[in-house]
Amino acid sequence: MSDRDNQWELFDFFPGSSAAESVRRIIDGASIDPELSARVVASLPNVTLDSERSVAVLDGIMAHHQRLAQLLSRSVDLRVAAMDYAVAHPELIEEPIVVDRQALAMSRRLAAVDGLTGLFNRRFLDVALTKELNRARRYEQVFSVLFIDLDDFKQVNDTYGHELGDVVLQTVGREIRDLLRQEDIAARYGGEEFLVILPQTPTSGALHFAERLLSRIRAVSVHPEVRLSFSGGISSFPQSGTTVDDLVRSADTALYQAKRNGKDQVRVFIVDKRRAPRRSADAHAFCFADDSDFGEVQVCDVSTSGLSVEAETLATPGQTIRLRVRDDEGGTVYEIAARVVWSRKAGKAYRFGGAWAATDEDILQSLIDRVAAG
Repeated sequence: MSDRDNQWELFDFFPGSSAAESVRRIIDGASIDPELSARVVASLPNVTLDSERSVAVLDGIMAHHQRLAQLLSRSVDLRVAAMDYAVAHPELIEEPIVVDRQALAMSRRLAAVDGLTGLFNRRFLDVALTKELNRARRYEQVFSVLFIDLDDFKQVNDTYGHELGDVVLQTVGREIRDLLRQEDIAARYGGEEFLVILPQTPTSGALHFAERLLSRIRAVSVHPEVRLSFSGGISSFPQSGTTVDDLVRSADTALYQAKRNGKDQVRVFIVDKRRAPRRSADAHAFCFADDSDFGEVQVCDVSTSGLSVEAETLATPGQTIRLRVRDDEGGTVYEIAARVVWSRKAGKAYRFGGAWAATDEDILQSLIDRVAAG
């Protein structure tokens, strides 16, 4: 392998665009002058040299690189040659720092993981939620959040001690991990609270996951006198919220509704209908999706949060549909997307409801005014 083939490794060793460009010029055969070498050597950690000295040092590193390759009869990473050269010339290094790359990778992983449960920690969760929200927006996909809080956990700690409390948290963490798909992310939110991100999962799928998890937690035995359960809340993008804060707040609201209703259960966040009053509708629209065509559908009711329609074809929860409606004069066409939340058979037809995807508020209000009756 030639030096040119190792350029990406070289640039990784010499960070910074100026240093990388300087190294590229050296590999391409440029002479090593003070200005060129100063930029490269200045990028080395813990090395401080004047311009003239840097010429000799860089010249020495490059020559040492060639000697090592000849001695070993194989290519040598320039980083290895530079480190070996520095070991032979310790006067170059101020306060040397040696980093084991595997140890560094492990430390980064540990920084993202809760030490007790083995799940991700709150700091990692905040980043993951933002990434999933951005991905769902970009590709017009749904995802759900499950927020759980262990029931009567303080009583377990107070009665049987923190050691058993730790066992409970570890057990719950293991049960959550065992149910996760590869794309799911679970984290310890804090104390006895946990949060699970379920990508490409509508509310119905999140509820199924939560009920399976609750059944497993109920069946766990950590002490003859302790019965485990949790209260859970579910929110889904976009109908429950369109920001990370909204989604977590919505799931938390549903969770405490479960607490107030007797614990040991899961609740789904329901949009406050007083904030998004539904209006009956008397209009037809053309409805289609990427993989199906629903033809003309009857719009039954509509609000700023979503709508329900009646069609001859059944839609699937999680599916993105698009509606086209013309104004009264048959001129302007309003087109808007919605994510199907529920669907059911209604006599000989089908009825399904959807939550609006991110859209222009003026277009949304114009469409509502167009299709709403009265």
